[in-house]
Amino acid sequence: LEATVATLAQRYKDRHPKMMAARAALAEAQAALRREAIAAPAILRNLVEQARAAEQRLEIETKEQEKAALALNKAAIGYQELARLAETERALYESVLRQIQQTDLTKGVRTSAISVVERPTLPGAPVSPRPMKALALGLLGGLAAGLGAIFGLNAIDRSIKTVDQAETLFGMSVLAAVPETTEAASGKSAQPGTVEGTESYRLVAQAPEGPAAEAFRNLRATLSLLGPEEERKVFLFTSAVPSEGKSFASANYALSLAQQGHRVLLIDGDLRRPSLHQIFRTGNGSKRAADGEQVGVVECLVGASTLEAAVGAVAADQIEPGTGTAAQRKNIVTGLGGELFVLAGGRRSPNPAELLSGSAFPTLIAEASRLFDRVVVDSAPVLAVSDTLLMTPHVQTTCLVVRAAKTSRDAVERAIALLQTVASIRPAGIVLNRLPKGAGAGHYYYYASPGYGSGTYGGAQYSDRPLAGTSSSRGSNGAG
Repeated sequence: LEATVATLAQRYKDRHPKMMAARAALAEAQAALRREAIAAPAILRNLVEQARAAEQRLEIETKEQEKAALALNKAAIGYQELARLAETERALYESVLRQIQQTDLTKGVRTSAISVVERPTLPGAPVSPRPMKALALGLLGGLAAGLGAIFGLNAIDRSIKTVDQAETLFGMSVLAAVPETTEAASGKSAQPGTVEGTESYRLVAQAPEGPAAEAFRNLRATLSLLGPEEERKVFLFTSAVPSEGKSFASANYALSLAQQGHRVLLIDGDLRRPSLHQIFRTGNGSKRAADGEQVGVVECLVGASTLEAAVGAVAADQIEPGTGTAAQRKNIVTGLGGELFVLAGGRRSPNPAELLSGSAFPTLIAEASRLFDRVVVDSAPVLAVSDTLLMTPHVQTTCLVVRAAKTSRDAVERAIALLQTVASIRPAGIVLNRLPKGAGAGHYYYYASPGYGSGTYGGAQYSDRPLAGTSSSRGSNGAG
C-alpha cells in the first residue's frame, strides 16, 4: 500500500479521489497492524497459560498412573503370597486326605490285644468315707475361701486405710493423721465431722490431752515449716466429697493457732452448707442485717458490710483448754493471749460461684491477711461444687481432708486432678481424718450427697430471699 501511494503521488494530486482512497486504505492497514501488535502479548500469554495448564494436567495424570502402577505392583506381590499360601494349604490337605484313606484301609486289619495284668485284691480299709481326709480338706478349703474373701473385699474396698497407703497412692505427704474420736470432753458421744457433736469441733480446747488434739498440734507445726511466715498466713481446708471432716479440721486447726498466741480469723467459705456459726459462740450475735439475717462472707462479697463489722470474736473459754487438772493445762496453755474470730457464711446466696469469680473474694482475703496473723478458710467439697476451685488461687496453702476407711481413692485422685488442672495448684498435703485404731472396711462414697449442688444449703438460719443486686429463683444455686 505504501508503494501504491508513492506511485499514485507521482501522477495525482493529494485531493484526487484515487489518491485519497489509497491513503485511507494505508491508514486503516497501519491501524490494524498497531491493534494486532498491542493484542499479540495477551494472546501469547493465554497460549502460554494454556500450555502450562496442559503440562500440569499431564503431570497429575502421570503421577496418578505411577500410583496405579505401584498399587498394581503391591497387588501382584499380595497375589503371589496368596498363591503360595494356597499351594501350601493344598499340599497339606492332600497329605491329610492320604492319611485318612490309609487309616480307613487299616482300620479293619488291627486287633486289640487285651490281657489280665494282675488279679484284683480286697482292700484292707474302706475307700470311702474317710473322715480325717475330709476334715483336712475342709479345713484347707475354708482357709482358702477365707483368704480369698479377705483379698476380694480388699480389692473391692477403694478407701484409704493407712498413712503409708495415702502417701503412696497420691504422691504427697500426710500432714496429720487424726484418730477416730468418739468421746468429747463433756463425756457425751460426739462424731468428728458432724455439726451435731459441736464439742468434737473444739477437741483442741475440750480434750487437749487426747490424741486428736495432739494431731492438730502436729499439723500446726508441720504447716509452719512449709516456708517463710509471710507465705503461710492463709490456709484453706477442703475435701473431695461431703462429710469428710473439713469443718472439723479447719476449726481445730484455727483453735490450735489461737492457742499459740496468734490473732486468727476462721472464714466459713462453704456458702452452700455453712456450719461454723453453729459451732462457735461469737461476740457479734447482735450484728445482723436489717431483715434479721446474720452478717457474713456473702455480705462482704456484695459490699453490704465490711470485714471488721462482720467478724465475731470467739469467747476465751472456747479457745483455752477446759479439761484436765491445772498442772495438765499448764503444760499446754502458753498464755500468749491468742484470739480467734469467726466470719460466718452469711445469708443465702443463689449464685455463690458468681460471687467468688470476681475480684471481691481476693480483696476480702487481702484485707483479712492485713488485719489478722493467720486466716483459715473452710470451703466446700471440690467434687460437689466449683466454689473451692475459685478460692484456691487466692490462698497460700491448701489442705485436702480425707476420711480414712471411707473416702474412695478415685474421688481423692479426681479432686487432686481438678485442683491441678483447673485451679493450677497442688495441695500442700493430706489430713487423714478419723483414722481407726484397727483395720476397718470403708465404703465407696457417692458424690451426689444432699445439700451440695442440689439447691439446698442445710442451714436453718439462712433465708431463702436473694441478696440485693442478685436475681434468681429458689433452688437455682444447684448449678454452683
